[in-house]
Order: sequence, then structure tokens, then C-alpha cells
Amino acid sequence: MKKLFIIAVIATFFITHNIQVAKADSLSSRLSGQILLQVESAGEAWYVNPNDNKRHYLGRPADAFNVMRELGLGIKHSTLNTYLADKFPANLSGKIMLDVENNGEAYYIYPKDRKGYFLGKPTDAFNVMRKMGLGILNTDLEKIPQSQKSLENIKTETLSTHSINLIENNKWNIFIKAPEIADTSMYIYFDVTRDGENMNIKTFRQDKNTGELKESSLYDYSVSFDNKFEAYIEDGYAKYDEDLYLLIRENWYDYPILQIGFNSQKYYIPIEIEKSLIKGILEVNTEYRDDYEDEVDLEIEIKEKAKNDIKCLIKGFTNSSGKYYYTKDSRHFNYPSNFKCFINEDSAILDGYMKSFDN
Repeated sequence: MKKLFIIAVIATFFITHNIQVAKADSLSSRLSGQILLQVESAGEAWYVNPNDNKRHYLGRPADAFNVMRELGLGIKHSTLNTYLADKFPANLSGKIMLDVENNGEAYYIYPKDRKGYFLGKPTDAFNVMRKMGLGILNTDLEKIPQSQKSLENIKTETLSTHSINLIENNKWNIFIKAPEIADTSMYIYFDVTRDGENMNIKTFRQDKNTGELKESSLYDYSVSFDNKFEAYIEDGYAKYDEDLYLLIRENWYDYPILQIGFNSQKYYIPIEIEKSLIKGILEVNTEYRDDYEDEVDLEIEIKEKAKNDIKCLIKGFTNSSGKYYYTKDSRHFNYPSNFKCFINEDSAILDGYMKSFDN
């Protein structure tokens, strides 16, 4: 009797398991070729590849573009044009087609109408994804298996998402969502990359109503490490706190002299990032707008960082008179921008830096 009971329990388990697998397979098949948006999270996007019915994480505009091209299927230019004039056959529904005779231009075949939508640049791919995405609950999304590459990417991002020191890590890429004060219909995003001593910034604007994201050249932004001086009174004397920030500022003019006096917006971002939502400072100080300074919420996603941080015990600083280094006990250690981190004085000297006057 006991043996029969155990057999019944095991049988029930396998039957239940097989039903669950069948349901998952059925969901994957029904959503094959679709772009899915996690409505219960931050709207993360996934593409269900019709070839294996596994989901691929799309991430940022560049990620979406690369994933869609990697999974693309080649097609002749003449055949492509024939389908574009009407619609694509059912066996190509949900797939990405690459025009092999025209620079590999990519088209997404939308399952609902089987028409081809041009992906173009990374921002075009991202906007197609947003417009044609289908909302899905987390519980349903989890039933669709992930591709191995997607699992590896998510694992990497999870390990590095909310913990980084922007000074001591000399290679990283962060994606920042900041409030837009000039136009309430738009969000503003900064894509900031550091590779050694070089830092670059790209700016994107997203329409709040349509979700369309476009790289913006309307305003010129620069990025550097900089101090923010805050005065306070102690023992009857004025003193200053020097906090080092990642500074993103909007420049209205091309000329360096004018840039100094006419920055319309400055975002001060803490160099220590421990979570995705952090407090920064937005400063507006021009003759064209009201002067003010306020704390703002900044959503930060760390897309890439070096495996090992460089402990910045010595900071090399370059100016017009030469290359110098400062130690952590120096009053100029937090000198803004144009610097390089070293783990000791010997490594700084080997790189051509001289001891500074205040060490």
C-alpha cells in the first residue's frame, strides 16, 4: 500500500511537471517573434526568437540593434522589395530580415500584419521595439526560456548594476535618466563612457507620450570629474567642503570662454554608486533662467565596468606646465578632471609624472 502511494505521488509530480512544461512551450509558441515589455518592472524589453522560441534581452538602443542584427536572416534585395510592397509570408513572421545586397539593412517582420519595419540606426530599432512591444507580466515572462547569451548578459549586468566607484574604476559605461527641466514632455538620458583618461557622453531625449527615444544634438553636453564647493561657517570663519562629483553640464556656446559663464544646466552625480536610484544635484545658473539648485533623483544603470578597480592612491594631473602627481593626503588630491589613477608613486613616475609642490 505504501509503495502504491509513493508511485502515485511520483506520477502526479511528473504529470504536473509535464503540464507546466507544455503550458510554457505553448506560451513560447504563441509569442514567437513578438517583442515583450515587462509592465511590472521598468519596461525591460525582450525578443522571442522564432528559431528556438527563447527570449533575448534587448537592453539599450545599441543592445536592441545588435541583438536584432545577430538573429537576422539574409534575403535577396529583389525578394525583399517584393514582400515590402505587400506583406511577408507566414513562415517569416516575427523574424528579422537582412538585405544581403544592400549593406545588410535590417527589417523586423511584425507578426500582427506581417509587414517589414526598417530598423535603421540603434535608436530606430529601439523605437520599433517600443511601438510594437506587447506587455507581459513577470510570472508569464518567466515561463519563456532565456537564450544562453541573454542569461550571460543578465548575470554580468546583475553583478555590476549598482556598485561602482567611478574614480577608481577606470573603464565603465553608465546610462543615466535625469529630469528634464526645460521641456516637461521629454525625459533626458546620458550615455557616459570612460576608458582610462578619456570620457565621452551621448545625449538622448525620450518623448513621454510615445516613448520614442532619439539621440539629441540640440544641446551640447560635456562630462568631467569636478568639485562642488559648499560654504559653511565654523568658529566665525567661512570654510568650504570639497566633494568630488561626476559633472555633466550643458553648454550653450562653442567657445570655451563663454562655456564657463553660460552653462545652463549642471548635473552633479556622486562618484560612489551603490544602487540604481541615487540623489544628485541639479544646478541652473544663467541669466536666461531662474537661478536655483535642488536635489534630484537620477536613475543609473551600469552597463559595463572593468573587472578590477584601480585604487587611486596617487592621482596624476596634467596642466600646461607639466605632469604632476598628488597623494591622498594632499589638499589637491581631488583636483578636477584630466587625471590618471596610480597605485603608488613609482608607477606615476614611470608614466612621466613629477612630484607636486604640496606633497
